[in-house]
Amino acid sequence: MGNPFNERELVKIEAFNYVEEGKDGNLYPGQSTGMSGWVSLKGGFIITTAEAELVLREEIPGNYKVVVGIPPLESGGVAESDIELPILERWSFHDRINSAKICHWTLMKMIPALRAKDFKQVGILAWEMLVAGTKGVPAILAFGSVKPLECLLELKQAGAEMAFMSSVGPGLVALTFEDKIDDIKNIYNKHNYQILVLEVDNKGGQTI
Repeated sequence: MGNPFNERELVKIEAFNYVEEGKDGNLYPGQSTGMSGWVSLKGGFIITTAEAELVLREEIPGNYKVVVGIPPLESGGVAESDIELPILERWSFHDRINSAKICHWTLMKMIPALRAKDFKQVGILAWEMLVAGTKGVPAILAFGSVKPLECLLELKQAGAEMAFMSSVGPGLVALTFEDKIDDIKNIYNKHNYQILVLEVDNKGGQTI
């Protein structure tokens, strides 16, 4: 891999051919912005376009820890029922009407904060985007509950520098300092989440 394709082409191939496994074992077309591909290649904090183009990459300070919480939910695979499909359609509509706002925040606030290495401000902006942007209402619609948002709010109140939902969920992620890890774990345990504590990755995939 990587020859004759370059990194950009490999990410686009992955994103444009992204699939999800259904409950029947078959593969179905999914949605991807190429974010996971770029993060896997380069590590750090990545911003991409909807067409999987890399916009910005900045290193995350190494003194942060990444604490992931995974709720006790089974993977539902792709939307199959008459209930799931309208939810996803409403989710997509919510994303479309918020796209201009998110783009403005990203260009005018998020990118300058990343350039200034101000991850406290990055965390504030990520929270605002989550709640008032593309994840707040969809999270409630998708999970039929405000519990994921309740947990995220508790993570922020406990001192997590950044708290957000991974992609479309259900996993939650907290970026925090060493002295806050136990507080973050206690919140995840309260909600019966599985917990992973990871180091920040600023390197991406390495050839061995």
